[in-house]
Amino acid sequence: MKPLLSLLLMINCIYAQTFVYECLDNKGFIIRLDNAQAELITREKRLQLTRVPSTYVEYKAQGYHFLQDGYEASLKTDHGEYRVCSNNRYKASWEDARLRGNHFRAIGNEPGWYFELAPSGKMSTLVTDYGKEKYELMLFRPSVSNDQKVRRYR
Repeated sequence: MKPLLSLLLMINCIYAQTFVYECLDNKGFIIRLDNAQAELITREKRLQLTRVPSTYVEYKAQGYHFLQDGYEASLKTDHGEYRVCSNNRYKASWEDARLRGNHFRAIGNEPGWYFELAPSGKMSTLVTDYGKEKYELMLFRPSVSNDQKVRRYR
């Protein structure tokens, strides 16, 4: 079963994916996988890793070695090891929106929807009806209330 999961994860890596891994010893890291590159974010460092030919999802660079095997992952560094790591899918979707430059993300259900607010001058996205409908919206500078707690976009 593990080779099948690895294959599915490799197919998913055709498109960039963000993972928020939570590991033993209260360690954790964020990794955004692309086909040939990965961006790794730890408390200490942010760097680009390069894909390694392997039967697993594997990336390396500058003393960092990331390995994803099915639902588990590990990260070895010159400073220590992140072991028995699992992706927090909830946190990953929010982190992915942030890494793509969005300022805000909201979700809802019945029917399922989400909205990602991009910076002024970029396209914001509204996806509704469990992904069946997608709208890209150009929102301009918000009007800000006097107390600076409310922003309204049109």
